[in-house]
Amino acid sequence: MNSSATRHSEKPAAPANLYLAGTAAFPILFATLLTIVIKSVVAFDTVGAVTRHAEIHEPRNNQPIGRHYRVSGSIRQVPESAKLFVIERDSNGIYPKVSIPAGSRHWEYDLYTGLPTGMDFRVIVVAIDQRDHDRFIRWLKNGESTGRYPPLNSVQSITELSAVTVSVNTATNHE
Repeated sequence: MNSSATRHSEKPAAPANLYLAGTAAFPILFATLLTIVIKSVVAFDTVGAVTRHAEIHEPRNNQPIGRHYRVSGSIRQVPESAKLFVIERDSNGIYPKVSIPAGSRHWEYDLYTGLPTGMDFRVIVVAIDQRDHDRFIRWLKNGESTGRYPPLNSVQSITELSAVTVSVNTATNHE
C-alpha cells in the first residue's frame, strides 16, 4: 500500500513538469510564429518602395523579372535642381537605365537588363546633379555604340529616392 501511494504521488509530477516547460516555451513559440506571420504579410503586400520623394509601382519588391521588364512609378517631392534617373545596382556597381524628364509626376518604361539570371539587384530612382546626369547619358551612348555597359563604381551626387529588389528569372521572360 505504501508503494502504491508513492506511485500515485509521482504521476502528477510529470504533467506539472510539462506544464512548466510549456509555460516557459510559450513566449518563444508565440514570438517566432508572430515573426513568421508579419514577414509573410509584409513580403506579400509590398508593392514597391514608398518614400516622401518617390514610389516604384512596378516591379514589386522581391519579384522575379524577365530580361525585359517594365518599371513604373510616381514622383512626389524632389529638389528643383535634381535630375532623376532609373538605375540598376548590384554588387559590381551602377547601371544607368533611363532619365526621367523634369516635371514628370508619373513615369513608365520598358527596360532590358543584362545582369545574370538568379542574381538579386536593385532598381532605384535616384536624384543626381547635372554633371552626373551628363555622365549617365554619355555612358548610355557609349554602350549603344560599343555594345558594352561596364558598371559605374562611383557617383558623387547620387541620392536614392525609391528602390525595390528584384532578380532575373528567364522563366518570366516575355520575349
